[in-house]
Amino acid sequence: MNELKHKALSSMMNPHFIFNSLNSVQYLINIDRKREANDYIALMAKLIRMNLESASESLIRLDEEIKRLDLYLQIEKLRFSDKFSYEITAGPCKTPKQSGSRI
Repeated sequence: MNELKHKALSSMMNPHFIFNSLNSVQYLINIDRKREANDYIALMAKLIRMNLESASESLIRLDEEIKRLDLYLQIEKLRFSDKFSYEITAGPCKTPKQSGSRI
């Protein structure tokens, strides 16, 4: 079971992404852009926390996945010095109709 949890967590937090993020924080600190480094660390912490909290879940709500995607894109935007912009749009969520019968 622990192996499955580890694989799930690894798939959510790609080691290459983590390595690049830490290199970016180090770079920002080295060129004395401490506020941006702090922002970067804060976004990373939120994303890691979200991933850890949902690692044991078999399903993730769409709004939670959108929050996770937004955090990831904010991090990448910081990493690439605002060289891109993004917008996340989603249509209205449809809830399945409940039938009168129960199992």
